[in-house]
Amino acid sequence: MITRSSWLTLFRFEGWFRTAAIVVGLNAFFLAIMLLASTVPAETMRERALQAFETGSLSTQDRRRFDSRIGWHQYNDCLILQMISNDDEALPRSLGPLVYYPEDFRGFCAAFRALLEQELTTDELYSFRYTRYWHGHNAVTAALLVGLDFETVRHVLRAAAYLSLLVLFVVALRSGPQLRAMGLIMALFGAAFWGLPYFAQSPSHGPGDTAVVLGFVVLLALARRGLSISSYQALCASFGATLVFMEFLTGLLPTAAAMLLPLGYLAARSAEPPAGGVAAQWRFALAGLFAFGLGVVLTALLKQLFAVAAFGPEVVEAFTNNLNFYVQDLDRGPDNRLLMGFYTAISVILKWGTILAYGSGTGARMLFGSAMVAWGAAFLIALRLWSKRSAHLFAVCAAGAAIILIWILIIPTHTFHHPYMVRMMIAPIALGWIALALQIQEVARQRNHTLRAAQTGVPQ
Repeated sequence: MITRSSWLTLFRFEGWFRTAAIVVGLNAFFLAIMLLASTVPAETMRERALQAFETGSLSTQDRRRFDSRIGWHQYNDCLILQMISNDDEALPRSLGPLVYYPEDFRGFCAAFRALLEQELTTDELYSFRYTRYWHGHNAVTAALLVGLDFETVRHVLRAAAYLSLLVLFVVALRSGPQLRAMGLIMALFGAAFWGLPYFAQSPSHGPGDTAVVLGFVVLLALARRGLSISSYQALCASFGATLVFMEFLTGLLPTAAAMLLPLGYLAARSAEPPAGGVAAQWRFALAGLFAFGLGVVLTALLKQLFAVAAFGPEVVEAFTNNLNFYVQDLDRGPDNRLLMGFYTAISVILKWGTILAYGSGTGARMLFGSAMVAWGAAFLIALRLWSKRSAHLFAVCAAGAAIILIWILIIPTHTFHHPYMVRMMIAPIALGWIALALQIQEVARQRNHTLRAAQTGVPQ
């Protein structure tokens, strides 16, 4: 039975203070990384960017749909290259890189090339300090561009994303049955339906995608050896902090959180000491999810504190203004917030779902339709089994998928207006198949128990 006291153990203050201290230490490390990356000469970055335009590995078109060579989001690629090439001073470049942009942000890449070729001056453009994010992708891009041209950087980023999924696949093979099923499905669906051909080669997506997968590689590998709840909290908080460092609000956080909840539930069985019963498994899973959230929130706040120290309190206004815009309701659809969330989710799938199916409308319908079939089959099997284990296995997968809807409820405008946000739908798609795989395992487990009972004459 899940009792009040069992839930209250989630909030043991000594564990949370230790976890928070780890996150603070990580943020100090992030600051050191950004400062180190900012020592790369801005002139070198400008030369690499101009070379990228001249060779065609960077386009003056802000968006290139379904382009598997240079990717979808040239706008963000040009933005990152600008951030690492505009400032010569290390601290401003680390905490609030300078960005120049044309009116209404139209023709951003073309304006950037004109700046590099000195056909435009900074006086002819608008500017702002981009202080809202850590921009860890800037550090990755700058480091790679020291020794590589931009075309090669794209190949490295794409290869890193696919290689991380291969590592996840191998680690999953060596895990227990439930974690193996989850890890294998995550790796396979990530490689096949996460839009990697159009996003992995981009500095704004590739480093973050790889960070998400490697985070689960670490959690899955350590779960096999057994983790205490305090160690698991520390790992999940570090995972959340790292994703905020790499995040460009491209959907990494909800995707990771959605998969993290069921992974924690399944990992609880190999915890030290092993979590007994569904209450202990939920407690373990939620402790990890809350720690992940703590790492996310604390890292975002610390970044703003660093930015305020460097540039003054006006950066807070920039942060809150954008946040207020992202969380407001769409200018269409139902007035009810919950219905708005469903409307936004369906609209995003209908408008951008083909991203997950290589531009094919038929493929997208088959992908989402088969996921619905998997969810339905998992639900029916859970009903047929009518056991506490099977019910909670289905519930934890459904709760993970619900995190995506909660994210959309909170941030509908940003989700609707950015096509790459549909990529987070990979979580409910994969979780449907994970739920089905876990239910099939439960069927086999119950059948084996019945056979053993028949052979031994002892009721199971």
